[in-house]
Amino acid sequence: MYKKTSTLVAASDLSQDDITTFKQMDQKNPGEKASTITVDASAPTVGMSNSIKYLTDAEAGQIINNIVISQ
Repeated sequence: MYKKTSTLVAASDLSQDDITTFKQMDQKNPGEKASTITVDASAPTVGMSNSIKYLTDAEAGQIINNIVISQ
């Protein structure tokens, strides 16, 4: 179940590092969109999808590739 917690997520809500990571991953992977970033004690993992719409539309696809960002 998806529950929207905000009506607007502005670019200023993300760190510049996150925005840069999204842009770089989009450029390196044509046809895929960087949709999620998971950060834990190890390197960040970017989830790539066919369409960013998958977050709110179950018919739009899913995460098709997880790419670990080497540091």
